[in-house]
Amino acid sequence: MPEHVLLTSTEDPGADAVLHGIVGIFEIAFPGRVRVYCPQGSRAHGTAVATSALDVGLIFIGDLEGDEAERARLLCWSR
Repeated sequence: MPEHVLLTSTEDPGADAVLHGIVGIFEIAFPGRVRVYCPQGSRAHGTAVATSALDVGLIFIGDLEGDEAERARLLCWSR
């Protein structure tokens, strides 16, 4: 599996590790289907505090088909 690289850092090694994990999981579940992963909110703006959430937006390539939308939704809400 190709290694992914974050184009920018959240400046929080723990948050960056979680982002790597999110990308890895979605690349396994939807190989080659995600165009971009976008950190959002305070982590993206550099205003996060220790208790800030890690919000990530995903843009898929093409439409999700069959059960893909449900699988993506479940992955998004899993903890």
